[in-house]
Amino acid sequence: MIPVVKKPIDTRFLFGSKYLARKRVAWLYLAMAVVSEVIGLTLMSVAAQTHFVVAHAVLYLMVAASYVFLAKAVREISVGIAYAIWEGAGLAMITLVSALFLQQLLSTRELFGLLLAIVGMLLVNLGEVPLHGRTTK
Repeated sequence: MIPVVKKPIDTRFLFGSKYLARKRVAWLYLAMAVVSEVIGLTLMSVAAQTHFVVAHAVLYLMVAASYVFLAKAVREISVGIAYAIWEGAGLAMITLVSALFLQQLLSTRELFGLLLAIVGMLLVNLGEVPLHGRTTK
């Protein structure tokens, strides 16, 4: 009988500094996508009320920047996870900005829905499993 030598699993791609650095940058891009979306969509209310051309220009610029940052984030974060967090976090933050700065009142049902969205984002994020051997260029 020939002895079988088991090779240890190479986990450098999971715990190595390059992998973690790319992941951190991807999450930073995702955060920038959410923030730029919130700024752009908050300006939508201002632009609609004032017909201020600069507000419209910044609105379009911020929404476009949001998509650019999201595209950069999905290089390291799966599309489903990134989109769910981008959409959910954007929804939660826009709702909070609307309530705090634009004097829009939230019903109990809306607050409960917001809480469910936040819990859903956390569950989706915690369920993410890294793809073994995934490489990006």
